[in-house]
Amino acid sequence: MPRLNRAASAYMAKRAVARGDDRSPAPPRPVRYLWVPIPAQETIIARILQEIDDVCDPDSRPVIVLSGPSGMGKSLLLRELERRCLARHQPPPDLKPGHRHKPLLRSILSSASGPQNVAIDIRHWQGFPTPSTHYPSAQNRVIEAMAQQGTRALAVDRASTILDHGPRTQQEVLKVIGYIGEAASVPVILAGTMAAKDMFTRVNDPYAVLADRAIYLKLERWELDDRFQKLLLAFGEGYELQDFERIAEESYAERFHELSFGTTRGVARGLRRAMRLMEAERANALSLRHVEEAFGQFRP
Repeated sequence: MPRLNRAASAYMAKRAVARGDDRSPAPPRPVRYLWVPIPAQETIIARILQEIDDVCDPDSRPVIVLSGPSGMGKSLLLRELERRCLARHQPPPDLKPGHRHKPLLRSILSSASGPQNVAIDIRHWQGFPTPSTHYPSAQNRVIEAMAQQGTRALAVDRASTILDHGPRTQQEVLKVIGYIGEAASVPVILAGTMAAKDMFTRVNDPYAVLADRAIYLKLERWELDDRFQKLLLAFGEGYELQDFERIAEESYAERFHELSFGTTRGVARGLRRAMRLMEAERANALSLRHVEEAFGQFRP
């Protein structure tokens, strides 16, 4: 394996990790998570924001499929996208009392989201739960609320649960989501662990209504290379670890990659716990023993 210290030098020289959209003012509500800017995720966010902002051609509203293995940061990316959209766009002047401004409507599908209750799941994330007995009208209520809340895009997380159903149910669920996006005139983002090529098939989308407008974005597992080293540097700096350049050295990078299985969440959780062990011991630096013991806490 090539030594990784060259990438560390380049990272420290350029410090070229994006810090968000320069046009964005401070978020109006407190952020309850730590966002560490990672180039791969920042590129995807920039692409999605571009699609949301591009309203010149209303007939080409995209369906964005964001896929990747579990633990790669898709859900956190949607949360950060929601925050940035909220900072970029002003509330509509006629925003009604009791309605929250939601330029990005981020929703999560439940495990039982069939065609009868997918709109109810989405409406719940608008802040207006609908009784299950009213599901036939839930779609129209979702669309009405999207207009009132200034919604510019609909994000559906855990979209892979759609594929847990039979072909007929998949088709009906995608029809509901597609109808909401079309009627509200907004892009739709489907995020999940499914393989991108499996999202739309000749069975669940027989007329390629969604497939023809699909844009495929993917977060891959990290390879042990300079990009993974930059990931470690970004987390070390984001978590304010003293001497954070050390964890990008070859020995640390190899161990982090092996123990995290190349996932973003694995690196983040392992580093946080390793730092807690270091602080509990009042050690001056993070050691490989701290790293190994931290990851050992995840396993029996």
